[in-house]
Amino acid sequence: MSQQKKQESKGRGPSKYRDSERRQGRRFFFVWLPVIIVLILFFYVLVFDPPRPVGQPIPGTSKESEQAQLGETAGKAYMVVLDDGRMVKLDGSLMGSLGAGRRVLVQENITLIFKRKYFSFVRYLE
Repeated sequence: MSQQKKQESKGRGPSKYRDSERRQGRRFFFVWLPVIIVLILFFYVLVFDPPRPVGQPIPGTSKESEQAQLGETAGKAYMVVLDDGRMVKLDGSLMGSLGAGRRVLVQENITLIFKRKYFSFVRYLE
């Protein structure tokens, strides 16, 4: 009788190993796969969030330029005092060289999904 039990157990194999493999597959499919998909969608929306202009371009006066700090994009950033009193920071890549006191036209933009606000250079007024 002991030989019959040994032969029966050899064919089936331990059931706990088969169940653990199935559980790992289900865990990946029902837990990790949706997390990965949500992260990819969040990154896609963050990168491709379309901006839209708000109102008319606002005139302003440029202030002194400053070097971009570590962690920001390389290049220069310009401070502009708008005619409505706000001070905004502009990326200097499109502006060329900007002297202090020069008049510029600035457009306020807001992204559609995350409502991030930023300002972009339109043109010089002089």
